Amino acid sequence: EMFNQGSLQRVWAAKSDTDTRKGFALGSVMVFFLMFFFGLMGVLAYAKDPDSYDNFEKLAYLSFFDLLGRGWHVLVLIFVTALAASSIDTLQNALRCVFSSRLISLESYLKKNGHNSWVNCGRCDYAR
Repeated sequence: EMFNQGSLQRVWAAKSDTDTRKGFALGSVMVFFLMFFFGLMGVLAYAKDPDSYDNFEKLAYLSFFDLLGRGWHVLVLIFVTALAASSIDTLQNALRCVFSSRLISLESYLKKNGHNSWVNCGRCDYAR
């Protein structure tokens, strides 16, 4: 549910339905070409040294790094860290969104049943 909330936040932030459709279409095309690129790099790495991949001396899912050679690992690590930070940020926003909507529904439930305010005791909240 959390990653769905990340996608829904992008939908809610769009100016119009047309912008949402354009954004999703452009994102889909970009993901397609990115996956195509990495697939092609895997095929080229296998063609370069098929015996190593067949004997599992090299791992197929790391074949892109075999083509890069030495020195690129630091740059790739920086990009992977940025990607993970972006995903974690989306997850944190989704958690905030889900919990705040649950608190709003809990508050309206408590008001219906005669509880009017919240008391904060430092560690937890109690309705009185």
